[in-house]
Amino acid sequence: MVSGRLIGVDVGKVRVGIAQAYLDTILALPVKTLKVQADGSELEELASFIREETTTAVFVGLPRLLNGKEGEAARMARSYARRLARKISPIPVRLIDERLSSVTAHEKLRAAGVSTREHKKMVDQVAAQQILEQALEMSNIGTDLTGELVIID
Repeated sequence: MVSGRLIGVDVGKVRVGIAQAYLDTILALPVKTLKVQADGSELEELASFIREETTTAVFVGLPRLLNGKEGEAARMARSYARRLARKISPIPVRLIDERLSSVTAHEKLRAAGVSTREHKKMVDQVAAQQILEQALEMSNIGTDLTGELVIID
């Protein structure tokens, strides 16, 4: 049985959302949002957070286009995932198709009564939660983790 903590990451140009789940509860929760820094220093903060506890795997959202192809946002997410994987090796980083996770996150926030003005502060965390919940649903936790494994060179 796989044990430990799973991390979900939603990468954007401005912010990075983080969610986590403990495998004994299999409940993903939004954790925090990091502001993307020009020097990439938020990546070290994320890596430190991941290393704080026993983390089994990290799932980074891969925002494919609706037709399944990859655009600029997907290339950016792949690059970010590779840089993260180098910092936290040997913890595996996996890419999860996350089409519409931000749309779903906004819908969840509206349904929870969060004002549109407050969405910016939380939407990336909730999108990361969506990514992680999707990974949990797609995985057979007892044996395999889902997603495309990020290979570091």
